[in-house]
Amino acid sequence: LAKQQAQAITDEHRLGANLAAEKEQVGQLKGRLSHERTAASSAEATLEARLAAAKKRAAATEGELREDLARARQRARREEATLEGELAAERLADGKAEQSLHVSLATEKKHMQEVESALQARLAK
Repeated sequence: LAKQQAQAITDEHRLGANLAAEKEQVGQLKGRLSHERTAASSAEATLEARLAAAKKRAAATEGELREDLARARQRARREEATLEGELAAERLADGKAEQSLHVSLATEKKHMQEVESALQARLAK
């Protein structure tokens, strides 16, 4: 009986030591898990901040591009209006020049007819 009691006490001490070791290991695992959760949470927050910053930069870039496009369109409209004005002025100048040429031609024809009439009148004499 004493031998069994001694064995039971030894077993109890061994089981107690094993239980303490298991509790220690569980504590260490809980600590590692907590550390890993904290690290993952920190990494997630960092990535979310980087994503937000990237979205902000993209929005700013998009805004700048839209402004550049609006300015380019406005410049193109001004240039088009300028060119249309120049074209209209050239057409007006061309029209006046053509009209002037027609007047000159008509005057020249009239003069030629007068000369021709005068020559025919001389020839008839």
